[in-house]
Amino acid sequence: MPIVDTDVLVIGAGLAGLAAARRLHRLTNPLRDPTGAPSAALAGIGRLSDRLRFAALATRLATIDPDRLLAAPEVSTQTALRRAGLSHRIIEELLRPFLSGVFADRELTTSSHVFAMVVRSFARGRIGVPARGMAALPRALAAPLPADRIRLDTPVERVAPGAVHTAAARIGCRAVLIATDPTTAARLLPDLPAPRMRALTTYYHAAPEAPLREPVLLLDGDRRELVANTVVVSNAAPTYAPPGRHLIATSVAGPAVPEPVVRAELARLYGRPTADWTHLTTVELPQALPAADPPQGHLRKPVALGDRRYVAGDHRDSPSIQGALASGWRAAGAVLRDLRAHHADGE
Repeated sequence: MPIVDTDVLVIGAGLAGLAAARRLHRLTNPLRDPTGAPSAALAGIGRLSDRLRFAALATRLATIDPDRLLAAPEVSTQTALRRAGLSHRIIEELLRPFLSGVFADRELTTSSHVFAMVVRSFARGRIGVPARGMAALPRALAAPLPADRIRLDTPVERVAPGAVHTAAARIGCRAVLIATDPTTAARLLPDLPAPRMRALTTYYHAAPEAPLREPVLLLDGDRRELVANTVVVSNAAPTYAPPGRHLIATSVAGPAVPEPVVRAELARLYGRPTADWTHLTTVELPQALPAADPPQGHLRKPVALGDRRYVAGDHRDSPSIQGALASGWRAAGAVLRDLRAHHADGE
């Protein structure tokens, strides 16, 4: 599956009181782009000491063994940032806007263990989008399977050991893996607690001109607390946009707000008019991510529930696509181990 890389560069506006002299500050990951380190150090976001402390924190999280990170005392992300010696200014102008889009959590009550693992992943890995859209992920998973083994549009009413019940039939099986959203998983598995969920709303606009030329993530450093982030997605994946247009995706942590309000904020953030932008759609996800307040422990919650029932999803790991994929890998491994053991026992 081809992946389009996007060197996501964090950009924040200046202070609201300096609107007349507004600037965009370009920040890069020095572990991937050492040449950007000097400009990042001189960026007008927080104090120099803040930027050095955060660089030291990110480097530590990227290089320490994960087991040590997850054995550390667990607090909220807000508390962890304060304990790292970061000032109120850099938290409010940079880290809160960025992390609110990652966690769907404006208050940063998310566990410091989740924060540590997410920062570690950002620092060590690459960020990208599938060249053929997000649907390429499930298509890649389904591709090796025989077509007659896949049933679409077939709601499951209940799950029992060795069986799945739909409105039309009972389907016998050696193992059942529930890979749904957390709320549906809790309905099908009554012994599984349902986590509290957080909302995200994404607005998609098409523009005749790209408001930025790079595949960068734009953050609002003016503390307006509306837009979590916005990005010209088509700078990373041109095929995502309608022909002759550019696609802009904008995320808000929480429920939807009126689109004209978001459009006005985007005009301020990008520093150019948005009147000729076309509003394509608004995607509201009231249950976008499971809340991950402390205690989360080592994050990896059990995927094998007994009676040959298994569960996968970001509620079993970190609340993210990566967490969902990691839990799926663990669940698949548990299914294979158990089936092999039962086969060896002659079952």
